[in-house]
Amino acid sequence: MRGPRHRRRLVPPAVLAMAMLLSAGCTATPVDRAGGSAARDVRVLTFGQFGVTPGPALEAWAAEVKALSGGALRIEFKNEWQANRVDYETATVEDVRAGTVDIAMVGARVFDRVGVTSFQALLAPMLVDSQALQARVFAAGIPDRMAEHLEPSGVVSLGTFPGPMRKMLGVNKSLVRPSDFAGAVIGIQDSELTARALTALGAVPKPVGPGASLDGLDGYEQQLGSIVGNQYADAAKYVTANLDLWPRPQVIITSPNLRDSLPAAERRALESAVVETRPVAEQSVQKEDGTSAALLCRDGMKLPPASARDLRAFDRAFAPLLDELAGEPATGAWLEQIRSLKAQVAAAPDTHTCEGAVTEPVASSILDGTYERVQIRGEAVPGCPPATDFTDPRSALRLVLRNGTVREYWLSSAPGAQPDLGWVGSYQVFRDRIEFTERSTVIQFTVAWSLKGKRLNLTDLRPFVCGDANVWVVRPWVRVP
Repeated sequence: MRGPRHRRRLVPPAVLAMAMLLSAGCTATPVDRAGGSAARDVRVLTFGQFGVTPGPALEAWAAEVKALSGGALRIEFKNEWQANRVDYETATVEDVRAGTVDIAMVGARVFDRVGVTSFQALLAPMLVDSQALQARVFAAGIPDRMAEHLEPSGVVSLGTFPGPMRKMLGVNKSLVRPSDFAGAVIGIQDSELTARALTALGAVPKPVGPGASLDGLDGYEQQLGSIVGNQYADAAKYVTANLDLWPRPQVIITSPNLRDSLPAAERRALESAVVETRPVAEQSVQKEDGTSAALLCRDGMKLPPASARDLRAFDRAFAPLLDELAGEPATGAWLEQIRSLKAQVAAAPDTHTCEGAVTEPVASSILDGTYERVQIRGEAVPGCPPATDFTDPRSALRLVLRNGTVREYWLSSAPGAQPDLGWVGSYQVFRDRIEFTERSTVIQFTVAWSLKGKRLNLTDLRPFVCGDANVWVVRPWVRVP
């Protein structure tokens, strides 16, 4: 999503394929090992998550829940849950508490807005500033123990996942020293501690929704994957390479009533699945950061590092806030444990720069250009059900290939409607095939191609998913000026 307008996203084929495999494997009458039908009820639990797709960690968790429960539980994701709201995380907590949705995943940062402060030490500014340290903190079981204190919020935890480091995006200038923040309007995902930390730097924190427009902001605390996925390189110029403000750990929550209604085996399946798939979350975050940094560099984003002197100045600016946190007995004890682990790990802040990265555009290919094709409602490739994504009886798609970057737009037939960005990524040409990589999920697929005059034919989608075949390969694309 981008700005106040919903951004239409085409889900990458590999994600849809995983979702189809998961749903296809869950039936109300599974076959027993002897080959007969072992009739049993399958409990479907709705899961509210704000992303366009659940992502690798949640997909793996859902599959593990199914396996550990012997097929008794199935997770049904409700994507883009409350995603258009500035307070989407507090609203999601309320939805879980009210039973509007069975389960959800929210950032640990939100809980200080709903009466819980047990995560403050984990989110303290510039304390957990590397994936190496975060992994050690999770291995010590600290986040799970913090999550045992959610009762005032009206929800309970099923487990916690590590998350990416939040960095500082500078819109028109780099933000590499505390003085750069004086009077600056900094976008945040709403959290009392985040707001207090930025206020300590002299900034003006402004809660905004995910994927918000950068209009009116001087900076935005974001993770690299979100900066890429929301195409912020189109409007902003800087990311401070080594200013890791805090991590974004996430908590899977449910209501006490739902938890208590589950048989013990099913509750254990939900909780154990988090532990089993936590390595997937760690690997996914590390891959996302590395790939996203390279893409930002290629798009011309500058990633200046703060000097050692400037990092010490940030520490001094945050020190009074950390002293206040330490004054609360429980938080003070957590702070000491994490500081002890930090001394043992002795890792530098996670740093991503453009040094050594390929920042020049890749060489143009014969395919570079702008293509369009008509999209007819109900049209489908042979053997697939009709496409349902398009509400207009007859609209169009635009495909822009340029310097290794691909953007796909939906062109509404409504008078005065603007093109709606639906898919963005990169592409490479290998003889008769094109490999596309979606930016926000870093998932790839390929198609065969042929160019005859102005007609670009895309065929043989791999992996093949009907919903995407109906978009990419259902009819030729025609080059336009």
